[in-house]
Amino acid sequence: MALDQRSCSILSYLVHSDGTVTIPFLTETFRVSRRTIYYDLEKIDDWLKKRGYAPVKKIRGSGLVLEEREKRDIREAIKSLQEQDYEYATEERQTWIVLHVMTAGRPVFIEDFTRLFRVSRNTVIEDIKALKHRLGAFHVSLLSDRKKGYLIKGDEKNCRKAMVEYLSRIFPEDAWPLLEMNKQNLFRQGRAFGFPSFHPRLFDDFMRLIQECEKQFGVEYTDAVHLQLALRLLFILRRVQLGRVVRFDPIEKSVLRNTPERTMAQTLMEKILHLFPLSVPDDEIDYLTTHLLGARINELRVQEADSGDIQRLSAIIRKMIDDFEKRALVRFPDRKQMEHNMLIHLKSAYYRLIYDIPVNNPVAEQVMERYPEIYQITQQVIHHLEAVVRKPVPKNEIAFMAMHFGGWLRREGLRVRGKRKVLIVCAGGVGTSRMLQQQLEERFPAVEILRTATVRNYRFYQDQADVIISTAPLKETSPSVPVMTVSPILTEAQLSELQRKLGLEEASPHSPSVDALLAVVEQYATIRDRSGLEQALRRFFHRPERAALHSKPGLADLLSRETVRIHDVVTGWEDAVRLAAQPLIRKRVIEERYVEAMLQMVREMGPYMVIAPLVAVPHARPEDGVRELGMSILKLRRAIPFPDEDHPVQLIVVLAATGDEGHLRALSQLSRLLGRKEAMRDVLAARSEGELLALLSSAAYRERDVPTIN
Repeated sequence: MALDQRSCSILSYLVHSDGTVTIPFLTETFRVSRRTIYYDLEKIDDWLKKRGYAPVKKIRGSGLVLEEREKRDIREAIKSLQEQDYEYATEERQTWIVLHVMTAGRPVFIEDFTRLFRVSRNTVIEDIKALKHRLGAFHVSLLSDRKKGYLIKGDEKNCRKAMVEYLSRIFPEDAWPLLEMNKQNLFRQGRAFGFPSFHPRLFDDFMRLIQECEKQFGVEYTDAVHLQLALRLLFILRRVQLGRVVRFDPIEKSVLRNTPERTMAQTLMEKILHLFPLSVPDDEIDYLTTHLLGARINELRVQEADSGDIQRLSAIIRKMIDDFEKRALVRFPDRKQMEHNMLIHLKSAYYRLIYDIPVNNPVAEQVMERYPEIYQITQQVIHHLEAVVRKPVPKNEIAFMAMHFGGWLRREGLRVRGKRKVLIVCAGGVGTSRMLQQQLEERFPAVEILRTATVRNYRFYQDQADVIISTAPLKETSPSVPVMTVSPILTEAQLSELQRKLGLEEASPHSPSVDALLAVVEQYATIRDRSGLEQALRRFFHRPERAALHSKPGLADLLSRETVRIHDVVTGWEDAVRLAAQPLIRKRVIEERYVEAMLQMVREMGPYMVIAPLVAVPHARPEDGVRELGMSILKLRRAIPFPDEDHPVQLIVVLAATGDEGHLRALSQLSRLLGRKEAMRDVLAARSEGELLALLSSAAYRERDVPTIN
């Protein structure tokens, strides 16, 4: 049997693992069933046996492991995987078709693709049909000609946008197991497109030249950027070689040529042309400049701090954080450092959006699934950036920003009790490393995060660490320091694996996964009806994998007849806040001093607390007297100034947050409910406290308020 993308990735995980890898770890990492993993293992065993290697060992009670002495040879065999040993998935085939047609030095026909992918003519025709539709989104057309074969026609900038997008699908940041194989596919002889005049070492030369320019110009890109830039340069030069060049208007040229990145692009291109002589027009250097501007960096250069663009982006960041704090009802403790870190990311994101450069975010779907409230609030505040770039911000970019907000939000109120020192190595930049750090600190309070490092500089710090946790495989590590390779968004299986292998202590117990329980049962008993047992266990645990996403309390959990009140007359906004907070004081959810802290916050920040017409949510810091998470609501029969006539308020929601994300689900439900005109009208018209409570926490509203990502 031939390997495919997933089975090849599983084999690479086994090759790079220092010990055993469990089945639950693989099911969660690849988001497939146990049955699918077992089928992939059959493929892997078949491939290994044909090459004289031992099959994967299945150690009872421990997991999967390869023969240690064979790992190096297997690693090299994966890199040089022959096409007859690899089965292309539909998306892979379609991606390679686009890249073939974009860079072909001769006419390309259906027969080329049937031979290349070893599939039928009808399969290729279906792929072509799907691509014609998808490429329309880039405003380019996939056409066919009897003599010229398949062609992609359109403005060159749009063709490049499609090329970069499909290139990122073949070389995504999280697909390091397939990196070497796909690199070799670029230069393999006999392919329809190939790079007939490009030496295979040119890719590595480009990587070296990019790093030289980094040092020369005092910039530090994330590790993943080197790969992406080198790949794009190969394809850019190939398009130029074929006479397909981009054009910029004079205004765009003027703007780009005033940036430091333009000088760097000029220097980089001059170095490249020493290796590969080619006539490259100035517009192509401008095009390379846009990619350097949009490349993710680890730190801003000192000389950039006072530039006009940075000042404008700093203002956007402040507005976004202010808006996020208002919507999430939190106060970030270290605003200056937070603004700086987010500015590092926003600078490159801004230029990617301006120049339509797609970005690959390998964990975007996981961010939306695991942190729906954080993603949703980020989605609500991203309009500050959209107003400047004058276009919608795509999900991948929003997810990156959500990772920043999530990392800082989860940091609030946490304190690390350092015992074991962990070095985090991350190729994806500041946001990814911040999210990974906060997950580790939250789950394992006995861990001290030594620092976060890149794939290039981790060697300087590895001797200070007890363990290294990396999102990419590391080539040179100290024999005395164990290395764990994980994904940026840790799954339950990965967290369990970390705890088991490293002896880390959890902050709190977590529900076992059904797959893990079944694995234990299989060790000691014969299961006659595995499917039935699995369903019964899932019912018993109320489907914990879904419940985990919604474990935060909602409105129905926080509100009761004791905490929902209607009142006729108050002497002013201060009296209203005190009255609204009384139920929480009686329930010992908050202390008296929390009320005074809320009043002081309103005095200092004024209408900041008014989150919607006629609705105010006064709150203060958790340390100002919050004992536990709580919420109370006061509805007035007549609106009052809060604190001035320009901001009338009739509904006062007192929130007592505990410093983590526990209140976000209830707040998200409340925001959506009050955002519907008919719901708001019903709430303000409620005549009794029972009617008001029913409106706020009825089953109908709860069903509609399940967080969704559109």
